[in-house]
This record gives sequence, structure tokens and C-alpha cells, in this order.
Amino acid sequence: MAQSDWNFIGTGSWNIIEASPSGVGSYAIRFFAKMHMLWNGNANIGNTEIVCWARANYVGGDRRGFITFILRSQSLVDLDNAYLVQIIPLSSTVIRVQAGFWLDGVWTLLGYQDVSLAIKEWRKYRVRIKNYTIQVEYYDGADWILLFLTDDQGNHFVSGAAGVGGRGPESDYSWTDFDDIEIGEETT
Repeated sequence: MAQSDWNFIGTGSWNIIEASPSGVGSYAIRFFAKMHMLWNGNANIGNTEIVCWARANYVGGDRRGFITFILRSQSLVDLDNAYLVQIIPLSSTVIRVQAGFWLDGVWTLLGYQDVSLAIKEWRKYRVRIKNYTIQVEYYDGADWILLFLTDDQGNHFVSGAAGVGGRGPESDYSWTDFDDIEIGEETT
């Protein structure tokens, strides 16, 4: 996809780095602090699936990046009404997988799960939303391993845009890398 296929949103910055965990090409995109991108081509997706390779930095304390997945954003340029799934490093070997939504700029946490998993390594993640159930998995080379599963009992957003991004404190240490991003209808 070309840069023109994406809307870049946020107060952070982004650049292209030489890295490719998937073996496809030789470059990945790096986000610093609060920077996101929503794909222009999927404003009406209902049952959304995002599959990509990702990793985040963790130095310690607040010097960390968050892997963020945006599902059913109600605008291609605004995150005030959207589901967000975040993978947050709590240490170099423990992550928190959490899901929630922004509604008119107010955050509601649907739930979270702490998991033993290194954050600085490239991993292939799959995030799905179907019938208001949010599922987060990673690929271990043979199977998809469930990290987190939750439901939105309020059924907030029927469809919308999807994308990825980085969150975290504003610093040079708060970076998140993505490669080989696929966004579309949930497949199974």
C-alpha cells in the first residue's frame, strides 16, 4: 500500500526503518509516542480483522511503546469514537493486553489480561472483532495462540475504519514497529 492509502493521526512522528520480520521487503514503519494510521479503504468494515507483525520498545518505567490496534473508528481522522486494543509492556517479559473503547472522547476499559511474552521481539498478531467480541492472538509459528478475549455488552460501533499505531509517553523511547499489515473482513 502507498502512503496515500493511510490517514496519519496524532502528536507523535513516524519513519521507515530497515527491518523485516516477515521476509517481505526490507522495511517496516516505526511510530513514536502517540501516532496512528487508519487505512482509507475500509470505512464500512463490520467484522474486522487486522493481521500484522509488530514489536515495541521497553527500556523501563514509562520508557516504552504500546502496540495499538484501532477497530471500527467512526472517522478516518478521529479516534474519539473507536475500539482500541493495546499491547502494553509491563516489563521486558510481561505484557498487558487490554481492550476498550473511546466514546465521545471518554475511555471505557472492557478488560485486560497480563501475559508472559517478550515485547521487543517481532511477533505476528491477529486482532478480530465479530459480533462485538474482541479476540487477540499471536502466531507461534504453528498455531494462533489466544492472548485475550472480551465482549462489548453495549454493542457500541457497528462498523468503521481500522488501523494500527503506537501509544505511550512522549519520548524517543516510546516506539512501536509494524510490518506486513493486512486489514479486512474477519476470515473465520
